[in-house]
Amino acid sequence: MRFSLSSWLCLAVASVASVSAAGLCFDVGLSEPFCVYGSRVNNSSPLVQFRMELPPGLTWAAIGLGSSMQSADVMLVKIGATGAPTLTRRTSSGFSLPPVATVNNLTIVPAATGRFTINNVQTTVVTFTRSTADPTNRNPITAQSQPFIWAALPGNPGGALKMHQFKGTASGNLLDGSLAYEAGAARGSIISSSGDNYDKLVRAHGLLMTGGWLIAAPLGVFIARFGKATFGVWWFRIHVALMIVGAVGGTYAGFGLVYTAVSQNGDPHFSTDDPTQAAHVVIGLIIIILAGPQSVLGFIIDKLWVPTRKAIPWWDRLHWALGRLVVLAAIINIPLGIATYDTLGNWAYIAFGVCLGLIFLGGFVLQLTSGQVHHKEPDVGPA
Repeated sequence: MRFSLSSWLCLAVASVASVSAAGLCFDVGLSEPFCVYGSRVNNSSPLVQFRMELPPGLTWAAIGLGSSMQSADVMLVKIGATGAPTLTRRTSSGFSLPPVATVNNLTIVPAATGRFTINNVQTTVVTFTRSTADPTNRNPITAQSQPFIWAALPGNPGGALKMHQFKGTASGNLLDGSLAYEAGAARGSIISSSGDNYDKLVRAHGLLMTGGWLIAAPLGVFIARFGKATFGVWWFRIHVALMIVGAVGGTYAGFGLVYTAVSQNGDPHFSTDDPTQAAHVVIGLIIIILAGPQSVLGFIIDKLWVPTRKAIPWWDRLHWALGRLVVLAAIINIPLGIATYDTLGNWAYIAFGVCLGLIFLGGFVLQLTSGQVHHKEPDVGPA
C-alpha cells in the first residue's frame, strides 16, 4: 500500500496532536489526578467544550479562568450523596466561597457525562460547552495561552462545600487544540498542588494562636491573679514568659505564617467578603494591635510599683482591663478561625470546648480557694 506525501503529513499532524493533547491533570492527594480538557467545538464556533474528570474520593473540584481567586470565572463540579455530579458556574472575588454566577451558560453534554472507566478506575466525568465570552468581561477565553486556577477537596460524596484542600495555578490555550480530549491518549505530567504547604502554614498559625491564647495566656492570668503568694518574686517572671513567649510571640509569629500562606496563594489579605472570615480578620487585627502595647504596659507597671502604696493605681486597672479584653477577643476568635479554615471537622470544636471548660473550672476553683492575691505590703507596725 503506497502513501502520498500529503498522507504522511496528515499522519504526522495527527500523531503530534495525540501526544500534545494531554489536558491539564492535577495532584489532589489521591491515586488518580483531577483532569481538565478543553477545545473549540469546531473552527467556526464561539463555543468551547470542557471535560472534567474527577477521581473517586473527591467532594468537589473546580477550574477557573483567571490568575487568582480575586477575579476568576469558576466552573465547579460537586459530587452528590448518590454520586451524581452538579455543575455550577461561579464568580470568585476573594478568600470566600465563590457565589453562583447570575449567568450560567453552561450546557451539559449528556452522552459524555456520567461514570466512566478511565485507567481501570470508575471516574466521574462532566462534559459541557460554554461560550468563549465571560459575562463579567473579566476572563474571556482567548486565542493565546491564559492562566487558570484550580482547586479540589477530597472527601465523601454529598459532603459540604467546604474550603479546598488542594489548589494551584496553571496555564494553557483552549482554542488551539493543545488541551483537547483524545480518547486513549496518555495523560501529561501531573501538576503539583500548592495546597500542602498552604495547609501546613495555616495549621501552624492555628496551633500558635490557640496555644498562645487558650493555654499560655490563661495560665499567665492565673499566675498573676492567684500565684503571687505561692511563687514569690517568680510570679512576675513566669507571667512574663507565658505572655511574651506564648501569647504575644505566638500572635506575631502566627500572623506571619498566615500572611505568608495567603501571599503564596495570591489571595487578598484581610478579605471581608465572607461574614465569618470578616469577623476573624477584624478581631485578629484588634488582637495584633493591642498585644504589643499591653505587654509594654506590663513592664511599665512593674517599674512603677512601690511596696508602700495604699491603693491600686489606674494604670494597673487599665492593664487588667486591656488584658481581659485581648484574651476574651482571642478566645472568641479561635472558633471563628476553625470555621474559616473549615477542614478540621467537629473534633476541633470539641477540643476547643474542653479547653475552655477547663479554663473556667480552674478559674472558679482558684477564686474560691485562693482569691485574688495582690502584692503584699510590709508590716510597718503602728505609728
